[in-house]
Amino acid sequence: MLTFDRLEPGKPLGKLTLAFDPIQLTRWDSIFPGSIAASDVFVPSGLVVAFSMRGYVALLGERPKGNVHAGQQFVWGRRVPKGTDLVVTLTCLRKELKRERRWVWFDNRLSGREGDLHLQATMTLVWAA
Repeated sequence: MLTFDRLEPGKPLGKLTLAFDPIQLTRWDSIFPGSIAASDVFVPSGLVVAFSMRGYVALLGERPKGNVHAGQQFVWGRRVPKGTDLVVTLTCLRKELKRERRWVWFDNRLSGREGDLHLQATMTLVWAA
């Protein structure tokens, strides 16, 4: 279990490659009908954020129940062309005990295999234990 005491600021928590196959686009379009046209060259930004969260969950592993997602900031890079595999890198940026609450900041980056940055998300959480 990844507790507050075990988190190390500046330490990468892992890297993962997620395949962006046509099935993902079909699933997204079933939730948001008409959001993806056959002529579109790029993946919708909402789906990129969903992949960001998928990578976060996979790389973080087992964590305490009751964490609160308190905030998120996005910095967008290049748009993601359809068919691009995404490399997700997760790092603990910092942690702080403030008024008996455990605050944790993560850096969640999505890039292409060639290193092009697509999304950098800073996530703020209140850590449960």
